[in-house]
Amino acid sequence: AGGSSTDNNFGELQLSRLSGTVYLDLNTNNRYDLGNGDMPLADVRVELHLGTDCSGALIDARVTDADGRYSFTSLQVGTAYT
Repeated sequence: AGGSSTDNNFGELQLSRLSGTVYLDLNTNNRYDLGNGDMPLADVRVELHLGTDCSGALIDARVTDADGRYSFTSLQVGTAYT
């Protein structure tokens, strides 16, 4: 206690986020084309699970907004989510 130290190198991990849009792909091109007939879906529950498949623990859930958007914030970098 009470000592000092120089030339320290402490790493700091930034938090990450995951966001997207839930939509009905009416033109079946696997891309969200709002002006090309695709429709955003509101009030859809989107779940975030720990791991590489949906059998992991449920971390959080969101409901899409009127434009079909959702967002999960403050996620740990390097952790696998599904």
